Amino acid sequence: MSGQGKDHRTQIIVAIIGLVGTLGVALIGNWGNIRGVESPDPSAGIDTLDALDATSDRDQAGPMSEAGAKREAERMAGQWIEAVRAGDVEALVRISGVPFYLDQATFILSESELRERYSQMVEGMDQEFPSPDSILSYTLAEYDALGYAETDRIVGRLNLAPEDIVVGVFFDGEGVAFFFKNLGTSLEMVGIWD
Repeated sequence: MSGQGKDHRTQIIVAIIGLVGTLGVALIGNWGNIRGVESPDPSAGIDTLDALDATSDRDQAGPMSEAGAKREAERMAGQWIEAVRAGDVEALVRISGVPFYLDQATFILSESELRERYSQMVEGMDQEFPSPDSILSYTLAEYDALGYAETDRIVGRLNLAPEDIVVGVFFDGEGVAFFFKNLGTSLEMVGIWD
C-alpha cells in the first residue's frame, strides 16, 4: 500500500471521531456483488449530499415504508457528513441519539460526553472531509442476510431489529457504516462503525 493511501486512511479515521479499524477493502469493493446488485459507479462521485435530501415518508401519517426509511437514513448520514465538514458540533449531537455506539466498543451514554467526543473530532481535523463515492442502505435483515450482522458487535450491543437501517458510505475504497433505529415514523442514529 502506498504512503498516500495510508495518509488518506488516517484522514478518514481522524475525521470519524478517531474510530479505529476499517471494514475490509475486499468486503467494501465487493459489497454490491455480494448483495447481488451492481454498485454505484464510484467515478461519478457525489459532490454534495443534497441529492440524498429527496422526498421521504416523514411528512406522511403512519409508519415509514422500508424504502422511505432507507432514504431518510441516507439523508441523515448525509447531514452528519455535512455537519462534520462544517465543524458543527451541535448539529452532530442533534443527529445522534444516546446511548450512542462508537466503533471499538465505545458506548456513549450521555449527550455531554457525545458533545465532548464530537468537539475533539472536529478540532482534530486538519483537512477537508472527503466527498463520498457511493452510499448503500440496507435493512438489518438484509445486512444480516449478507453475513455482516453476526460479525458486528454494534448490532448486538444496540439490540437492533430486522427493520432497523444500516447505511454504508464509501470513500475511495474505505467505508463507514451508520446504524439507525427505525422508530416507525422517524429514525434515530444510534451508532457508527468504521
